[in-house]
Amino acid sequence: MNKRCSNWPTKLDLFMHEKRDQPFDWAGNNCCFFACDWIAILIGHDPAAELRAMVDSALSAARVLKDNGGVEGIAERICSENKWEGAANINLARRGDVVLWDSAEGPALGVCAGELSWFAGSAGVVQVATKDCRRAWRVG
Repeated sequence: MNKRCSNWPTKLDLFMHEKRDQPFDWAGNNCCFFACDWIAILIGHDPAAELRAMVDSALSAARVLKDNGGVEGIAERICSENKWEGAANINLARRGDVVLWDSAEGPALGVCAGELSWFAGSAGVVQVATKDCRRAWRVG
């Protein structure tokens, strides 16, 4: 359940294409769910399944974030539970890894696509130089 599927590079390209124009939505396409949607495709298990039922608005998302140590706390817990290691240096992030970026609105989780990482944004995917992210976790 924790191994990457064999055709994950193709699935990553499809995931990015499907998410490209999908707007930010607290209940379905926020930064945590964006990253966990990718993880579900990558390993066949949705690590945010229990959280999804708790989020339907900005207020409920704020409550879940507060109760779980924020975006970084959620990432830390999920990665620890699954024994996914963090990269000691963001420059070691690889395609398919989950990354943390300090956006103007606060920490955000996204997916490394190589030199660029992708994040859920108000009008669709926001691309950020991976080197500008703060942390990365190798999933699977």
